Amino acid sequence: MLAIGATMSETGVLLYNLDIYLSKTLHVHISHSPVDSGSLPLGITADYNIAGCKIVSRECVLLIEKPHSEKTPAAIALDIKKVQDITERLAIFVTDAMSAYWREQLISKLTAFIQVGQQCYIPQLAMDLREHFRKRLLRPQEVRFSPVAQLVLFYLLLRCSPDTVQDSTPSRLADRLGYSPMSIGRAYQELAAHDLCEIHRQGREKHLHLVKSKSNIIDRARPYLISPVRKTLYLDKFRELVPHLHLAGESAMAEYTMLSPPSVPVWAIDTQRWKRGTARQVWHDAVDPEGATHIVEVWHYNPTLLSDDRTVDPLSLYAQFNSSDDPRLRGEAEVLLEKSLW
Repeated sequence: MLAIGATMSETGVLLYNLDIYLSKTLHVHISHSPVDSGSLPLGITADYNIAGCKIVSRECVLLIEKPHSEKTPAAIALDIKKVQDITERLAIFVTDAMSAYWREQLISKLTAFIQVGQQCYIPQLAMDLREHFRKRLLRPQEVRFSPVAQLVLFYLLLRCSPDTVQDSTPSRLADRLGYSPMSIGRAYQELAAHDLCEIHRQGREKHLHLVKSKSNIIDRARPYLISPVRKTLYLDKFRELVPHLHLAGESAMAEYTMLSPPSVPVWAIDTQRWKRGTARQVWHDAVDPEGATHIVEVWHYNPTLLSDDRTVDPLSLYAQFNSSDDPRLRGEAEVLLEKSLW
């Protein structure tokens, strides 16, 4: 059972992600079992959520780090030993973010830990499994960015200076982008898993540090980019306020590059606005796409978050066209990328 004071939503999500991570890396089913947290010192239950599980037939106790915890690696190692002595089970420290220094310190003390999505170090089971290396063996579609991770990356590259990136904690970025801190935290983990950033903990907050220059980061991120377009609508009636939308697709490419604009304008709209518009019947699908008067691209994320201009942002546009079947669009996408990073 969870320790008193555990936050079910946060702990539940982390345990769910932990199950997926371990099942993929170990290829075994992880079963959960109750733990009598009442037998543990208050100093431990105050800083960790406690859960039990069985890994490869070994009964384990998971010490899941709470957001407010300020424990050092040395203190964590002592807590792990105390829990093992009391419960007579293998104790494992679990977190979603950890600096390289922390990893080195815990490994030097032979302290079992799991950084969900990145590393599983359990010397008692002779395991040191790094997600970083496993990802190289996955098919490309299995390692593409989630929409939130791509939005966060592009926001940091386009909207933030090196100083403000350091201040972009999950809670602050969640307020700006309209997502939950947990979603932004998972996006941070995703970017770190692709070696695009490092996550450092300062007190209760996680801070992100981009590891390279903008051009180098985009070059590294290139294989994982997704098109921002969720679906494309061909309309013959469109009562939305067009001046409040962003030019997108080939219309936006014409604004940024030497390409000629298409005969039918292309606009971008976010998913929520698309759903509201559908409910209000503010547009009508064309019977034949050839007869459309407007083309509207429904995006995975809100294009307004990345652009104050009348066109969508250049990085999302690059992500859309860098793998296009049209060599003309592919070539201009590369030109656009070079312009946008300097």
